[in-house]
Amino acid sequence: MKKVLIILLLSFNHLIVFGATLNEYQDTIKVRLLIDKEPIIGASFYIKDKNIQLGTTDLNGEVILYIPENVYVINVSVMGPYIELKIIRPVDFVIFDVYTKRATFFFKNKKIKTKRQLIKIH
Repeated sequence: MKKVLIILLLSFNHLIVFGATLNEYQDTIKVRLLIDKEPIIGASFYIKDKNIQLGTTDLNGEVILYIPENVYVINVSVMGPYIELKIIRPVDFVIFDVYTKRATFFFKNKKIKTKRQLIKIH
C-alpha cells in the first residue's frame, strides 16, 4: 500500500506543479538528502523565489523532482537551516550531505562534480 501511495503522491505533485507548463522541457532528478550520513525525512523542495513545491523526501531521504529546464536553483525546507541547492546539468541523481555542505552530482551513473552548497542558519 505504501508503494502505491508514494507513486500517486509523486504523480499528483507533478500534475499540480507542471499542469500549466506541460510544454516546457523538464529534467527528472532523483535527490538523496543526508545529514551526517543519515537520511533527512520530510524535507520539502521548492523552486527558488516561487511558492511551487516540487516534492518531499521519503523515509530514505529521497525524492524525485521534475524541474523545468529554465530553473537552476531550488530551495530545500527542513527543520533547521535554510538550504539552497544549485543544479548542475546534465544530472539525473544528486546526493546532498547537509553536514559537509556538499552536493555530489551524477549523470548516467557517473560522478560529474562535487560542489559546496549554500546553507544559512535562520
